[in-house]
Amino acid sequence: MKKSIAYTAFVMIALLFLCGCQHYDQAEADLISEKGAKMMQIWLDEHMPDAEMTECSAFIRNIKYSSREYLTDYAAGRIDLDGKEASFAIDTVTGDVYFENDQSTAKKLDRIAAEYLYETMGITPEGEADHFECYVLAPFRDENHELKAYQFDYGFDFGLPAGVEDLEAFVRDPQSRAQIYVTAEITLPDDADLSKYDLETMEQIGNACGMRFKSITIENGTQTFLMGIREWMTTASFYEYGDWLERDGVCIDGRVRVREEERDDLTNEMKVSDRRFDPEQDLVFEKTATGYRYYLPNEDWQEGFYIRAQEGAGILEYNYIEYSYSDVAGFIAGKYDSDEEDGYELIWREQSNGDYVLSSKKKELPEYFSHAGKLERIG
Repeated sequence: MKKSIAYTAFVMIALLFLCGCQHYDQAEADLISEKGAKMMQIWLDEHMPDAEMTECSAFIRNIKYSSREYLTDYAAGRIDLDGKEASFAIDTVTGDVYFENDQSTAKKLDRIAAEYLYETMGITPEGEADHFECYVLAPFRDENHELKAYQFDYGFDFGLPAGVEDLEAFVRDPQSRAQIYVTAEITLPDDADLSKYDLETMEQIGNACGMRFKSITIENGTQTFLMGIREWMTTASFYEYGDWLERDGVCIDGRVRVREEERDDLTNEMKVSDRRFDPEQDLVFEKTATGYRYYLPNEDWQEGFYIRAQEGAGILEYNYIEYSYSDVAGFIAGKYDSDEEDGYELIWREQSNGDYVLSSKKKELPEYFSHAGKLERIG
């Protein structure tokens, strides 16, 4: 009896779980499958009469940030042409057909789209190590306003629309195609001023060449611009790096400017901040009887820094134990003794330019200092 009750409960829970994941009626999905197959067969008869459709079903997509599935207006399947298979999708509302890109076509699309974007931006990236990936956004239709486009990355990746023969002409005619979704990492020369890039500027560039940026990073030796889409937010950040302090052969390096933008794409509300490092207000770094102490007194500036030393600097005579504290006010008030926390051993590591950077002995990485702390000499 107990086993029967337990089994019944298990089945009910499983059914509830499945129902909770499903966001569509199966009968509607069957209609999409049937309609898509008929429409695709008509298209094949006209454009590819030798091809055989081997499968076709409604395209159902998981909704981001949830466990639910959603029935789209697309049907997807496969065709066989002279022994070669290809994946397709068809919009059962508009009749638009897409075919999945092979690896060669995908790489060609990346190259052509990158060149078009760089031309539109008026830039020439350095080197060949930059990353660039993209795909054409098959539109997501939201007639009931129950879902938002960001829950599907603003569209679907089915490949290229059928009939595209000149890929260069296709990419460079943004008015006649859907948007291209871009993920990119771009390196520019050090004399390029990246502060001119912000959320509005990049969206204007995207609109000009018919592209939407899922994630883009532009950087040079001292500046970084980042823009991306996450959930219902579009964010953009600009960072500039430089010396906070240079004294007796010791250099403290960190961000000297931080500009951050955040737009709620549901309400269009914008939040913007632009902060610059002030050495008089934002950093205390001083010698003690047993080493050094540091803290960041300004609550609005907690970016952190690295410690670098030039050949011959007195600070290089010792390695150090670091004791760090997140409670800056308590540290300033002398609330802590160096014995109250376990410390981390730091050593000097030589850099390619001949300078030395204070680094974690355990992790073998430059140490990032923030909030407050002490450096106690070893030996």
